[in-house]
Amino acid sequence: MLILYPHLTTNAQCSIAGHLYDQVKKTNVKFAEIQLLGFPNKNNISTYTDSLGNYFMDCIPVGSQSFLFYASGYQDTIVYDIPFKKDSITYVNILYPTFCKYSDMKSNCPICLKKNKVIPIIYGYPSDKMRKKNEQGKIRLGGCILTGCDPKWYCKKDNKEF
Repeated sequence: MLILYPHLTTNAQCSIAGHLYDQVKKTNVKFAEIQLLGFPNKNNISTYTDSLGNYFMDCIPVGSQSFLFYASGYQDTIVYDIPFKKDSITYVNILYPTFCKYSDMKSNCPICLKKNKVIPIIYGYPSDKMRKKNEQGKIRLGGCILTGCDPKWYCKKDNKEF
């Protein structure tokens, strides 16, 4: 579950702050990494939660930004398109465990129910061999950023990732 709280502040920059909490264990998520994605992130803008599960990061560019929340033992979470306005701080709290609609998917298409029209989705930086398989329609390339909750299968008949 994601909770956003935008507020104004007196700093002349954009900031993000929040808390990570495990709803099942009733504990704070300690030492998780929060990383700004995209933007060319040449400076690897990131931070970590403290021992209480709190985090703060400043120097966030104005505009719509996306963040990766990575905590050992938990599903990676990407929060896309968080709006940042000049001189503001935005609070993003993450409640674990997060729901993943792909966790129980089998290799049968959920629409046509056929298995012979389904190919695997492969993530990561593709090799030349993987690119050829993709061109031949034997696999589908899923990208390089993994969230821990990504579709694993693609139905060629119904053009559906699941």
